[in-house]
Amino acid sequence: MQSVLFLYKLKSNLTLKAGSILRVLVLISACLLGNVKLLAGEAIAGIPISEGEQINDTISENLISKDSINFEHDFDYCNSEQIITSDCIIEDNAIENKNEAISAAKNTLQNFQYIDNRYTKQSAIDSVNIDSSIYIPLSEYTIAGTQRYTIDNSLPKRVNKIKPWAAAAVGASYFGILASLHIYQMNTLWNDKREFRFFEDINQDYFADKFGHFFGAYFAGYGSTEVLVGAGFSYNTAYILGGVMGLLYQTYVEIMDGFGKNWGFSPSDFYADAAGFIYYMSQHYIPFLQNFTPKATYFPARWYDEKPRKEAMMFIDDYSSWTMWLSANMHNLTPDSWKWPRWLNLAVGYAVRNLRYDEITGEFKGEPRFSIALDYNLAELLPDSYNFLNWLKQSLNYFKFPAPAIEFGDVTKLRMLYPFVISFGTSFKF
Repeated sequence: MQSVLFLYKLKSNLTLKAGSILRVLVLISACLLGNVKLLAGEAIAGIPISEGEQINDTISENLISKDSINFEHDFDYCNSEQIITSDCIIEDNAIENKNEAISAAKNTLQNFQYIDNRYTKQSAIDSVNIDSSIYIPLSEYTIAGTQRYTIDNSLPKRVNKIKPWAAAAVGASYFGILASLHIYQMNTLWNDKREFRFFEDINQDYFADKFGHFFGAYFAGYGSTEVLVGAGFSYNTAYILGGVMGLLYQTYVEIMDGFGKNWGFSPSDFYADAAGFIYYMSQHYIPFLQNFTPKATYFPARWYDEKPRKEAMMFIDDYSSWTMWLSANMHNLTPDSWKWPRWLNLAVGYAVRNLRYDEITGEFKGEPRFSIALDYNLAELLPDSYNFLNWLKQSLNYFKFPAPAIEFGDVTKLRMLYPFVISFGTSFKF
């Protein structure tokens, strides 16, 4: 069904205020020369899109530049290649009342999302009457109140609508990463084999490895969830399967450790994996827990005048170089009167420096340290960008970057950019 585009002039003009977020009235053409049917005229008229209506889930196409929209003058006409703005609306044969279309257009103005000089079709689809029984409105797709993004910028779904090619692509990428990790670990951690055995190492690394396993299962669950959402699974299904996949991967690592000559299947490692899985799932069903995010920091210990773990065979098990954190969203946790910045969190961290095995005493030694630090909420600090970059900043928010901290150990220290040491001459080190 082809739509006929007509000019309709609105009495009021849009004005732009400097320093404010630009929001304009944009409706997407129902047909581009009859080829790509993005939004049906009945949706713009206020009639919900039927289940049979196909919406383009690949939002990355056809981004609209603000330069293509004239804010000062009415269009004299509209053609199939132009953008539908406040001065140009769709009159489809399914629309009997122009006032209904204008009302829908004004509502769209309130919801439309402006992103870095670009308008995304995702916002347009979301702000018109999509079938909320199939798609999750962006206003509901959040993490601790912050907008959440999908890896392919498609609308999150309430029901499974598997996309075969996308599923094949994300599946190949996911298992390709796992295969690469397997090969890497086979040539490092598991290069020497023995019969399967259990080996309890709870006292070996001062619990630094347990926090690492907790974070590993948690983040593997997140990554698995994201690729499943991109493949077309409903968000709820993807979250459950993703969490299970994260735990299964960590369990596979533990089993392979059981065959390693210098390792063994550690029950306490597995319990830490299970705890990470449980916490990840709990955040889905208890949204308040989303205000407390596990994070990790890794920089080689020598970069800040420390020693790496002596027995480490790869960066993953160099626990002397890792710090594990729990970051609190203080904006959500403090009264509104405090006006706490949305982009600034507080985090509590734990690390063990200079881990080593003392061959003389036969004991493992290290220096446990706790830290309290400022933390950046990257999802709020970094500006909205394009499609995948929005998802990337969301994912990077699970890693903590250098920031001021107070470190408690044998000596209490102020670190201006934890974990790094900043020196001023020979007397002052921060």
